[in-house]
Amino acid sequence: MYNWFAPEAPASDGVDRRAIYGLVNRFVFFYGGNIGVAQNLDIVLRLAVDLADDARAYFLLVGEGSEAARLAGLIEQRRLTNISIRPPIPETEYFRLLAEMDVGLLSLDPRLTNNNFPAKLLGYLSLGKPVLAALNAGHELFGLLEDAEAGLCAAAGDYSRLLAHARALLADPTAARRMGEQGRRLGAERFSAPAAARQITRHFAPAPP
Repeated sequence: MYNWFAPEAPASDGVDRRAIYGLVNRFVFFYGGNIGVAQNLDIVLRLAVDLADDARAYFLLVGEGSEAARLAGLIEQRRLTNISIRPPIPETEYFRLLAEMDVGLLSLDPRLTNNNFPAKLLGYLSLGKPVLAALNAGHELFGLLEDAEAGLCAAAGDYSRLLAHARALLADPTAARRMGEQGRRLGAERFSAPAAARQITRHFAPAPP
């Protein structure tokens, strides 16, 4: 049975978070959560470097962890202006911010072969964000996201494919939004509380005579 989580978009408070974060007219790739070794977020810095020629592209990471200071140092050292790391924010503020973003990022170290389902993914799906993911090629999410047309996946280590996917999302925001809507449907069908209840019911249903 999958984990499940169904955040509802908080009611608007009238605050323009894109303006506050300096993201007006930007296409924002968003990552929220732990910033550690297991997340392999160096590839996000690499994407920022390679997409620096596109003034729309921006990478926003919100969270903390063992790699946050090192990555922030690299951003400063390389004078990257299209990526930033922000500290954790309260849950309601997090979802209000996420609701204004364009793409949800997932990345896992290629040495991680278990099929864990990051909670951040469920937030992305519930709020209708297309997913750009770098995962172990055998991860169950790989097929799940692509079969549902809810995101684009690259095998961890296949950076050229990941970059091509990022460029494709940038080139066609309308298609990206369609993916996000497909993701919302996927979340409702597979990860919502009613879906979890159905799985539990099936699990405990008596065997046929």
